[in-house]
This record gives sequence, structure tokens and C-alpha cells, in this order.
Amino acid sequence: MNLLAGFCIGSWQVYPQEGRVVAAGSSKRIQPKSMDVLVCLAAAEGAVVARDTLLQDVWDGRAMSDEPLTRCIGELRRALGDSRSDPQYIETIPKRGYRLLPPVRSIEAAVPVT
Repeated sequence: MNLLAGFCIGSWQVYPQEGRVVAAGSSKRIQPKSMDVLVCLAAAEGAVVARDTLLQDVWDGRAMSDEPLTRCIGELRRALGDSRSDPQYIETIPKRGYRLLPPVRSIEAAVPVT
């Protein structure tokens, strides 16, 4: 599946190249780095992605702390209506990293044929 072309998680359709997520007629903009984090999590197919891996893949190792990653995860949670204490989309694995909870589906599988 080509994640950059778009994918679905839960009730959300994700359009990485457009920088937005869409659900129930609501469209929300996502900053480019936050979208890159979401794509990395989706590519892992439910596996835990280490913080260091995300920092290396998204920031090319240039991030001097975890703060940029923490901000991106916060933005994604706000956009998806998720919470850290009761996650439906992004789970924090303490001292390890993050995991995307819902399975990733192709956009084509989610769009009804008319």
C-alpha cells in the first residue's frame, strides 16, 4: 500500500500529500512533520516505533531533544480527538516509543463504490 497516496485509520481518512485528515465531513490540517510522524507510525503496522527511530526518520537525527516529537504527537492527538490517558489512535509506550492502534487500511477499501 502506498501510504503517501492516502490511508485510513479508524474513521479517519489520511491524505499525507495534502496534509490533512478527514472524518464525518470534518477536515483538519496537519503540520508536515506531524504528518511524517503519522506516516511512520502507519508504516509500522501496529508495531511500537522507538522515539529514536522517529527522531532519526523524521528529523534526520537533527532534533536535539524529544520535544519536537512530543509536540507532533500532541498535534496528532488533538486532530484525531485522541487522548493520552485513553488512547484510541496513538498509544504511548513509556520509555520506548509510540504505536498506532487501529489497523491501517487503503483509501480505496474505505470509499464505497457507487
